[in-house]
Amino acid sequence: MPPIAPDALRQQIASRRTAELYLIHGSDEGEKAALATAFTDVVEPELRAFNVERLYGSDASLEPGDIVDAARTLPMMGDRRVIVVLQADKVLQPKRESAAANDALEVLEQYIQSPVPSTVLVFVTGDELNRQRRIARMLFKSATTVECGALGSPGEGARLVHDRARESGMTVDREAVAELVARAGGDAGKLRADLDRVLLYVGDGAVTLEAVAEVVTAAGTSDDVWALTRAIEHGRADQALRELGARLDAGDSVFAILGQIAYAVRQPPPRGRFPAQRVPAAVDALFRTDLALKSSGGDPRVLVERLIVELCG
Repeated sequence: MPPIAPDALRQQIASRRTAELYLIHGSDEGEKAALATAFTDVVEPELRAFNVERLYGSDASLEPGDIVDAARTLPMMGDRRVIVVLQADKVLQPKRESAAANDALEVLEQYIQSPVPSTVLVFVTGDELNRQRRIARMLFKSATTVECGALGSPGEGARLVHDRARESGMTVDREAVAELVARAGGDAGKLRADLDRVLLYVGDGAVTLEAVAEVVTAAGTSDDVWALTRAIEHGRADQALRELGARLDAGDSVFAILGQIAYAVRQPPPRGRFPAQRVPAAVDALFRTDLALKSSGGDPRVLVERLIVELCG
């Protein structure tokens, strides 16, 4: 089935003329999260607690049969039920190939061939989904697919920048827009992540070319393993964001980075350099970020970037 654009999906949701199966995939984590959330609009607000369910592929106890059971459950007091499976790659392609794993997937394959009309079942995956697997081929054939990642044109990228900035009550200078789009290289996920980073850094007003150059950089990490936390201690959000980006790009664990930040914040004087009066609020911010990361409450990189800007504020 030919893919549709994210805006086309939003129109389907707004009109409540949705299909029974969806596959949302690609590298743009922000767009995928927004679309997954938008599906709640298919169900009346007062019935969402009963008829909207989010499942997580990262949950080791989640089995394909659990997804089918949820999808076959009839809606309560309404005509539609929505099941959103996030990080669905982990269910659709288990790490260990075995006869038992294949048998478990057969239940889901049977559902894909004959979905329940009253249920909207949404699979959200990344670029890692192996299209050669039988269940993936079935989904690409039977589900309405939505690609989130590639920009159709520079103009589309510019619109994304202006719309996202407008939502934040900010503007972006023409030169800054062109620079952001150029650096994204046609990748909507990178453009969105870079833009969010700049908006967090600027905070209010207009984003300039200079701000883009300050924040969106390919600079490597410092030889100092504590450069990130030291930048936070000195309130240098720009430097801290560059260090974070380079470390994540180099493959550092987001949880290891969060742990290092927490260690630095909680260090008592005289070794501790984080302002003592800001420690309670910082610990609260760390707790919120850790909870969001463990509950798949957003793109991990964006969550830690927001934490850094908050700690530097």
